[in-house]
Amino acid sequence: MESTGGEITVTYTRYIGILGYDIFDLAVYLSMVIKNLQYNISVADISDRENLLQNQQKSCIYSYKNIDFYRGNFIKTDMNKYDYVLILSEHCDNSLIRLCDSVFAVADNSYAMSEYLKAVIRGCESLSGVIFRDVTDNGIDSGYIVKHIIRDDYLFKLLRNGGVYEIKDDAIDREYKIALGYEGITDFKNLSGSFLKTLSAIALKITGEKEKLIKIALLKAREGKIIEHSILE
Repeated sequence: MESTGGEITVTYTRYIGILGYDIFDLAVYLSMVIKNLQYNISVADISDRENLLQNQQKSCIYSYKNIDFYRGNFIKTDMNKYDYVLILSEHCDNSLIRLCDSVFAVADNSYAMSEYLKAVIRGCESLSGVIFRDVTDNGIDSGYIVKHIIRDDYLFKLLRNGGVYEIKDDAIDREYKIALGYEGITDFKNLSGSFLKTLSAIALKITGEKEKLIKIALLKAREGKIIEHSILE
């Protein structure tokens, strides 16, 4: 972003792909954090599900928490006003995913999703990170899946470089996710520690902002607040 005469203009739109079958709640939380870092951001859901809030069933474009959400394919020129666009999809062979500056894949620790990740790794030119979510306490964690199930050199490298993230299975996280699809949520103050840690790490990787600022942005987002001024004020 640049400031010209008090107005914010976008100099370059960065596209961030989020691939997976269970990603809408993560995208909402992440977009709120990035919004609180004073970036203009939108979420474009081109997934087969086209996730949406219950009261937005007929809307192709709607606003939630002062963030624009698009359903279905979009026109690229419509996105030029945003600093960041999160593109949600299950598939990496979509032409819009190829626009992305970085791509994150999301899966759980089931064997079926391990096979899905293998396909994603084969289909994507590169991944910025892999997020394992709803990881149950059965000994099959993200490290085990990477080392013993998928056994892919690229994923090994991501693991060594801190590009593999893990969100533990948590009942309150699931409650938030379900509520989000109906009436939305007022806040997500009680989101699990592993989910919050992952959000902070992804926001840092995407924006490169200082950890102090990300901590403040996440705190306000957890309270359900969108900051319309500098978070240092």
